[in-house]
Amino acid sequence: TFKISNSVEDWVITLEYKYNHILGKLAYRSLLEVLLIENEVNSHSFEVVLDMNFYYNSYFDDTIDLILQYPNLTYNIRGLTLSHVTLSENTIPFLKFLSSNYNSISSIVFKFHLYKIDINDYSLVENYLSPIIISQNNLKKISFGSFVNLYSPFLTLKNFNCSNTLNTITFYFIDFKNIISILQEVFDQLN
Repeated sequence: TFKISNSVEDWVITLEYKYNHILGKLAYRSLLEVLLIENEVNSHSFEVVLDMNFYYNSYFDDTIDLILQYPNLTYNIRGLTLSHVTLSENTIPFLKFLSSNYNSISSIVFKFHLYKIDINDYSLVENYLSPIIISQNNLKKISFGSFVNLYSPFLTLKNFNCSNTLNTITFYFIDFKNIISILQEVFDQLN
């Protein structure tokens, strides 16, 4: 979706400024609908990497809106990456959707902007991480980045029977002081 949104943005830049974003979103959504829905695409990976640009966050909302309307687009995903995602109107519904509709994900990457998410909203995000993890039948790799509190997701890993499949846990910018004991228990169980 990044390449599509960049192409649309480049085209829209040539138009009058006040209509750029609106027209860009319309073109982006139309392209997604044609490329994905009308061609009945079934994706095996879903990767969202956002920068600080407001426009990309609105493209993210449009993409998530389409997935929520047409769940078959991502029904067979094996790799899920949500990197630098900020909390938007569709983030929580999407996480809830993921936690109840997918069980074939083998690789999960969660990285959220600490400074872009209110601490109360962050708790909402964390509430859906555990169900997403638990619902997977073949989870091999999980990565966490920029989390305030990983205790709940790690407690899930401790009590989740993934020792036969989970072989990689990666951390990015994690403060371990509040999770060191549960982390040790998880590693002991996985070994």
